[in-house]
Amino acid sequence: MNVLSLSILSFLSGSLMFSYWIGKLLGVDLRNIRDGNPGAFNLWHAKGPFWGSLGVVLDFMKGFLPAFIIIKSGLVSGWGVIPVGIAPVLGHAFSPFMGFKGGKAIDVSFGVWSGIEFFRVSLAWAICLLFLFIIIKIILRREVSPKNSATIILMGMLPVSVFMFFSGVSNLIIILWFLNLFLLLCTHHAEVSEAIPFFRQEKTI
Repeated sequence: MNVLSLSILSFLSGSLMFSYWIGKLLGVDLRNIRDGNPGAFNLWHAKGPFWGSLGVVLDFMKGFLPAFIIIKSGLVSGWGVIPVGIAPVLGHAFSPFMGFKGGKAIDVSFGVWSGIEFFRVSLAWAICLLFLFIIIKIILRREVSPKNSATIILMGMLPVSVFMFFSGVSNLIIILWFLNLFLLLCTHHAEVSEAIPFFRQEKTI
């Protein structure tokens, strides 16, 4: 199969809106919950941790499986890893099953990077996020809202790029990383804009 065909398959995998469909089966339209995001976080908010966790796992796997099967196995190489790798994220953000609208694509991004680098990059991302939350909540003593936490998740991607550079990851994979960051900034533009005052405020005593 060529790169275009594999990219389409990856896109279709990412476009499967499991959390939204689970919500519909449970009698909830996630587009009417909080910010209208049809993803796992709103499923968690609407139906509790069990269904929310199921949504997280399914959204993760739809990014992990195409990345692991297609890229990690070597079915594509060179520049081909970029369209195949970003396709699940695009599929989730612009799902044809929802009129080319979709979710925020954080869970599927974690899945993609767990598949491409077999958890090395996604683990580094998680560790960076842990340190950021510790600094903000314990050292700066600020409360973190869901909107602010989304911005922090994106901020955590920047130090990971440094880790990737010094750990010998190929330049193509780093380009894919920044392309993923750009797409997440697009899907979280409202949260990032509203979080700016949070990061400007003075430290509370």
